Amino acid sequence: MNGISLAKTQSRKERKEHEKMKISHSKLNGNISLGVLRAFAPLREGIGISLCGSLCLLCATLCNVVGDTTEASKYEYLFPVTVPQTAQTEELVQVLFTTELFASTRDDFTDIHVIDRDTGKAVPFLVEEVTREEQRTRRHAETVTWKPVPEASPSLVFVLSRTPAASPLPPLMGLTVQTPLTQFEQYVDVDVSSDGTEWIPVVRQARILDYNPFANYRMMDVFLPAIREQYLRLTFAQTYVQRLSQSTHIRTTTTPVETNRIERTFTEEQIPFRLTGIEGWTEETYWVQDVRPLRPRDIMVLDNSSFSELRRLFPKRTMLVPHTYRVPLEYLRLDSPAHILNVRYELYAQTVKGRDVSWVCVARGTLERTRFRDYLHENMTITWPPTRSVRYALVFVDDADDADTDAATLTIAEAKGGDYRIVFPYR
Repeated sequence: MNGISLAKTQSRKERKEHEKMKISHSKLNGNISLGVLRAFAPLREGIGISLCGSLCLLCATLCNVVGDTTEASKYEYLFPVTVPQTAQTEELVQVLFTTELFASTRDDFTDIHVIDRDTGKAVPFLVEEVTREEQRTRRHAETVTWKPVPEASPSLVFVLSRTPAASPLPPLMGLTVQTPLTQFEQYVDVDVSSDGTEWIPVVRQARILDYNPFANYRMMDVFLPAIREQYLRLTFAQTYVQRLSQSTHIRTTTTPVETNRIERTFTEEQIPFRLTGIEGWTEETYWVQDVRPLRPRDIMVLDNSSFSELRRLFPKRTMLVPHTYRVPLEYLRLDSPAHILNVRYELYAQTVKGRDVSWVCVARGTLERTRFRDYLHENMTITWPPTRSVRYALVFVDDADDADTDAATLTIAEAKGGDYRIVFPYR
């Protein structure tokens, strides 16, 4: 087993030299040490990373790790890494970033160095994001002919036929029902047949619905278990659907003190269910290269009451102050016990230049959720910007005078981000 350490440097000349380096297959004599050197300025508020002194980590054993103590004294922060025995038979070695390494490096990673621990000489390396191939699925529309069955009353029945082909038909994975109606719920049964006479049940009580104008949600897909038969029969449970309509009237009374009265009238009516089309779809699997696998990341929520500057910038606003340890994130998902929620947010990143600390807005959007019975439609995810700030402030832009807001119930449920690695030749 061979030891490796990580550290950071401040020299511009060294940074330029390493930016020009490419991975080579030249043989390296001796063992390898990986180093990084640069201190962050101490932060004035809250929790942060402050590296002081010449060697903050492994300073007691550093002289045993790096042969050249003069070279070792240049490094501010060291990370020991053990190279497995299998690396001796491979040309390249990869070292995944740890949380501590993310926390102590620059945004562009130009302060990372790989050092031969015996000679103190630099080793060429590459910093890259971890990617992989991933299998995905896409739909292909398939046109089907359909006609009603008049004698099926009181149910609403349609028979579908797939276009015959010389080769076997690909499996039909689903149907999309097309109707101009809104604000309804309908249930569908699906049977299949090879000759159009003997039917086999495959789907029961599949639900299609539209909740407009009460919620912006429409679900018209009926999923099938890979159907290869040529004929399908759709049976809709209701020939009429119930629809609730609402009308609002505002009346102003002519009195010495004018008052407004709002009257809302709800009317329930039955309307015939009708179709304008039915379309099928098949599915194809394919491979995508350079997909970034995401892994869960630990996030600490800091007490925002200790950030006096934030309280001055956003008085009376509800906010969360996530501490990400400068780990790159892909998204942050929030949660709340509220069934109906609509909250606007702004995401601010802290920037530190010398003694000046400022907060810059890097993202904004709306968190929303509508939950009714078994229906759930929500967007509770914040896409994270490509920044690695020391800390962030998630400010909810709601009514500052309303203490009982939906924003006060929000908590961080999950955070995920990609992996980075350092790659260098072992021999």
